[in-house]
Amino acid sequence: MTLDILVNNWKKGKLVYAVAAFYALGCASGTASSGDENQGGSTVSTPDEGGAAGFAGSGGNGGSEEVCLPNNSLICHEDGVYWQDSCGTLGQLKEDCSNKQVCGNGQCVYDCSMATPTSSCSEQNCAFYDTFDYGTCKWDIKTGAPYTSNEKLHLEGNSIVEAKGGPFSLSPACNGDFVAQYKVELLPSAQGTVKISHRNQNPNFSGITVTHYPFSENNKIGLNCNGYETEIGDYDLHLQKKLTVKKFGNRLELFVDDVYITKVACNETTDPTPANAMIMAAGSAVLPQEMKIDDVSLYCLN
Repeated sequence: MTLDILVNNWKKGKLVYAVAAFYALGCASGTASSGDENQGGSTVSTPDEGGAAGFAGSGGNGGSEEVCLPNNSLICHEDGVYWQDSCGTLGQLKEDCSNKQVCGNGQCVYDCSMATPTSSCSEQNCAFYDTFDYGTCKWDIKTGAPYTSNEKLHLEGNSIVEAKGGPFSLSPACNGDFVAQYKVELLPSAQGTVKISHRNQNPNFSGITVTHYPFSENNKIGLNCNGYETEIGDYDLHLQKKLTVKKFGNRLELFVDDVYITKVACNETTDPTPANAMIMAAGSAVLPQEMKIDDVSLYCLN
């Protein structure tokens, strides 16, 4: 073979190589071709086929199936909370709501439609009673984030709650007098005083509040009526105390665990404004609360 023939063949081969590389870069038309050990696969593909390969390569892989992430969210199903994967398939039961609860937004919540201010209230002329067996259903939260645990109301931070339905009308048989009861205990790290305050300047807008005073002298129980007050102790307030306040005439009387302790005059007159309606409240929007409350009630003294 002569030198001229070799040079011409080399030039032709170089041209073929350049054309093949040009087509492999994707600039060729969509004409399909079968691949072999020296060429890539088709330059066009269907969703089930691999894409085009580069020069001297193999065909690409097809698209992968959707992956469903387990336990991706919680939903309500048949009065229970269930897991759901990311594809919307129902999973295992996480929580079965009790007969006092309903499922809402992927969690069991108290069924407040079953709770009324006077449910389980057996005292004569009872106006309010709550064991917190329906959470905070019977209370409006004014500030903070109170919550219930073991059927007790926890007041922490600047929290205050007010009983729904108030002011509660007291029967004319009350003669303006009433009984309010609480079971109160301070949280383990808390110090200070527990105080019960009554205000009766307005016969239709009277109120009574139990409050934790963390900056007062430790282990005291305070009683206040229209600004007149007294404090008594020494009590271990980390143990639950049953506090009963009775308004009788112009005085407020305090009982601790059903034992009479002390009284305070509501004002300087022997004929104070009667309490025809009452607002029940607990906590403070300005004092850091650290206490638990249970079994709150309000009813006529007679």
